[in-house]
Amino acid sequence: MTEGDYREKAKIFLDRQLNVYKIKIRKLKKKRQIVKLFFVSLNVMSITSSTVCAALAGFTVPPFVIPVLSTTAGLTIYSNFN
Repeated sequence: MTEGDYREKAKIFLDRQLNVYKIKIRKLKKKRQIVKLFFVSLNVMSITSSTVCAALAGFTVPPFVIPVLSTTAGLTIYSNFN
């Protein structure tokens, strides 16, 4: 084999590896976007349920509503940190 053959084979190999890693990076970026979206959604749910719970605390509501909302807020906050 000549030096040119080695260069050509090396170039083909490196191009193939580059394509493989580009695909891996694309998948990781997509996964990271999904995780970010999930995290933001959990935060919004937590804040919303805490706000509703605080707003309903001043009104006359059935006694089971406030603990349910508090538990929901607590679980969403807990899941954000785990």
